Amino acid sequence: MTSYWIFFLATLALVLVSFSQVTVGNRVRRQGGNGKEIDMVTGSFSSVRRRISRGRLIKLSALFLIVLAGTRTIPAANVTNYDLFNSAFYQQTSAAQPAAPANFLFDSRIFLDAPISGATSNLHAPDNQNYSMGTSGTVFDHSQSFADQASLSATYPAGTYTFSLQANQISPNSQTGTVTLPATPFYSQSVPFFTNFSSLQMINPNQATTFSWNSFVTNPAAPLSQIFFSVFDNTTNMLVVNQFFADPTTTSFIVPAGTFTLGDSYRASVFFSSRDPNTGSGFNGINGLVGFDRATDMNFTPVAAVPEAGSSALFLTAGIFALGLFWYSRPPGARRKT
Repeated sequence: MTSYWIFFLATLALVLVSFSQVTVGNRVRRQGGNGKEIDMVTGSFSSVRRRISRGRLIKLSALFLIVLAGTRTIPAANVTNYDLFNSAFYQQTSAAQPAAPANFLFDSRIFLDAPISGATSNLHAPDNQNYSMGTSGTVFDHSQSFADQASLSATYPAGTYTFSLQANQISPNSQTGTVTLPATPFYSQSVPFFTNFSSLQMINPNQATTFSWNSFVTNPAAPLSQIFFSVFDNTTNMLVVNQFFADPTTTSFIVPAGTFTLGDSYRASVFFSSRDPNTGSGFNGINGLVGFDRATDMNFTPVAAVPEAGSSALFLTAGIFALGLFWYSRPPGARRKT
């Protein structure tokens, strides 16, 4: 901001100097015959004054616009939070609880309340490795997928991680924050899965749908335990449900009727998230967060409504009755073969 004030003061000085030049530059002074100084002005006095006023007005207007352009500030953005996660992902393909993770993910993020561009970001790991987290947007991220936890931990070891972000749109322009990744992961002690898997394979989009999952057995080493439930439409590439539960004892959620579209492919996910929200600090006093998630995905496609058995029998009976009425309402000769 200092450079803007310098530009403003310099432009103001230029305005004052220009004002002085406009006033004096249009007047010529000489010694008169009576010993007095007189003003020699080309043309009538009133016409010169009009020319001076117009010239002064044009210059001052132009300089005023320069001042406005020079003192225009860049919209500020603020870091709202930053975190680092290890996540284990499972795929549910039957009513049974998944036995082993399909893959693991290391993920580090910086969140802002407004988009920025032309930024420099970095994640510095305990083994002195550096990873870029992007140059623009509202979320700066570095992530990498692994087949197992051992490979993840070997690449991203326990210790202190330093996040850094430099950009003109944040104040101060250079900020950092740290988090500490523990040597022992504190994942939940239970793997999430959908307990009504079979019924979720026959969802009627015109009716409300209940998604149920097993109990979250929390890890005593985790200061905070939370549940996240989401549904993503693979067909339209849109998130249609995104629900957070501060209470880790929650075991179900009802999705309203009309949320799903017949024939679209969906992915439902439930996260058992174990977190430490006070493992570091930085970015103007924000606490860093470290977490370990277990997440299970399940695919489904809504189907057309199937009439109930009672309704089918009723429709069949009504049809037979209507056919009988039609037959006996015909003239007698029409019902007899000749």
